[in-house]
Amino acid sequence: MKKLCLAFLMLGLAMVGGTHLGLAQDLQEKNSDDAIASMLRDGWKIKQDGVLQRDRGPHQTESFVFGSAGFTWKLQDLQNQLRKLRQAFQAHPTPELRKAILNHRKEIANTQKMIALSRASEDSGETAVVGKVGCNISFGYSASASYLTSQQGTTANASANFSSNCSFSAEVYAYSYSEATVNGAFTTQTLTDGPRSGSSVTATANTSMTGLPSCDSYAYASMTSSDFSSAHSSYSISATNYSCPAPVQPLNVTLAASPTSSSASPIQLSNSDCVTVTWTATRSGGVSPYTTTIYVNGTAASSSTSYSKTYCNTGTTALQTIPAYVTVTDSAGTSKTSATVNTYIQNHTVGPVVAITGPSYVYAGASCVTSTWTASVSGGTSPYTYQWTWNGTAVGTGSSYSRSTCPGLAYSDTINTLGLTVTDSASRTGSASLSVEVEKSGSNGGGGGGTCPGCVPP
Repeated sequence: MKKLCLAFLMLGLAMVGGTHLGLAQDLQEKNSDDAIASMLRDGWKIKQDGVLQRDRGPHQTESFVFGSAGFTWKLQDLQNQLRKLRQAFQAHPTPELRKAILNHRKEIANTQKMIALSRASEDSGETAVVGKVGCNISFGYSASASYLTSQQGTTANASANFSSNCSFSAEVYAYSYSEATVNGAFTTQTLTDGPRSGSSVTATANTSMTGLPSCDSYAYASMTSSDFSSAHSSYSISATNYSCPAPVQPLNVTLAASPTSSSASPIQLSNSDCVTVTWTATRSGGVSPYTTTIYVNGTAASSSTSYSKTYCNTGTTALQTIPAYVTVTDSAGTSKTSATVNTYIQNHTVGPVVAITGPSYVYAGASCVTSTWTASVSGGTSPYTYQWTWNGTAVGTGSSYSRSTCPGLAYSDTINTLGLTVTDSASRTGSASLSVEVEKSGSNGGGGGGTCPGCVPP
């Protein structure tokens, strides 16, 4: 068996790597253990006599077989696949499954022939001899099985290509299977391409099935050659998938500010006015949970979906622009940043702050009384000008205002409004008002002309 092993590995190294056949010739002069060690360094592992395998990713396996033992293992693998095809045909006797079973049986029959040829070579003790010829051999393989991303379902893709610029030939075979649950029942799609032989052949079988779990997909591509005398070998790759999750919608992120504003219509702040701005992030799609960061003025301000900050009048005429955006990262590691939202605040210079001190109740009983109100002003820029009003009518312009109230011919009690507007030297204004109750007695100090016992002037 070891006598044949070197020839098989030389073919495998030439095929698998797309290597010029001269490499196999050079290696033929070395110990066969060196060839095995070379494959082991490339990640191959000895599964059993005549079978080497290596993993190429989740649920994807490469296999290299040679000799009767290796092809016997391949025959068992094909027979397992055939059983699955027959089970699917019993549930769904479709023409495509019937054709797939027929082609799969052809591949099984060809593999049985390879077992017989290998045994004959082993029994005769032959060793493969590769002539010194200029011959390029390449084998491009591809097998993948996965779930659909645009909609729920499965897909499988298989391919097997062989090309040589000499008389060598190979047999290629491709098989793909996709299954999903549609309307409560398992539904399948199966395709095979080949087996076919030649010096430049190609095989491809691609399937997809939309539906819900349970679901699976499988892809298988194989190349077999017996052109190198007793160097009978086969190379295959398979991929399996058992999931069909619902498609993940793209991650979408927006940020909104309240109250809304624009450069043409900013938020107006005068005197001691303040406004609280709230930013709210909205997330959709992607894979939860999310990590959220709201940035205000370029600085991370909050890790929640909402953030508020209060802004007060700065006492200048500046138009304040506050940019904000949000960055969201989902649990799959996808990140997205929202468009920048600008908040505009128009500040105003601060005018005088005005207050009125003086009586809020005036009583004219037996005689006239004089009441005085004084302006209290802070802020702004002096000097100031004053304008007093009584029930809306201008009545004075000084820093204080006095008013005389006398008894009337008849008793009366009224509520009046004393107003004051102060203007500073920068033409900024401030105002204040005071409600004043004025009570008058009748003639001779008596209500309605009578006496007013117990009345007390203010």
